[in-house]
Amino acid sequence: MDLALSPFQQDPATSASGSGSGSATPTQGTPVACAGTAIGSAAAEHEGSDPQGDDPREQKLRFPDDAYTPQWVRGQGPHKEGLCSLCPSPGRWLQLKNSAFWYHKQFTHGISSISCVPFTLPRQTRI
Repeated sequence: MDLALSPFQQDPATSASGSGSGSATPTQGTPVACAGTAIGSAAAEHEGSDPQGDDPREQKLRFPDDAYTPQWVRGQGPHKEGLCSLCPSPGRWLQLKNSAFWYHKQFTHGISSISCVPFTLPRQTRI
């Protein structure tokens, strides 16, 4: 059993307590959007699935060391987004349809969309 936190869980050691800002912090295990609002809190009131498909769902990776394919996705069709697991917590949602996710993984993190692994470092550099 994997005890690692999913991209939506808050680490109890790093969660803020008593900030006094009046905003509620989600409990451990609650899916959290980038803005810090609990995902599904409104959906919990309306039993059933989300008609927009905005609830984050886990997606299977193509192979075990796949660093490119988003493990978490939300939305459908042209509004489908993937969560960058390499960005600092809570991650960053990027659109898949307009290649924002592809550009981000390639140019920010150096992950190839072809091989799904990081680019190799250069053997030498010129100064």
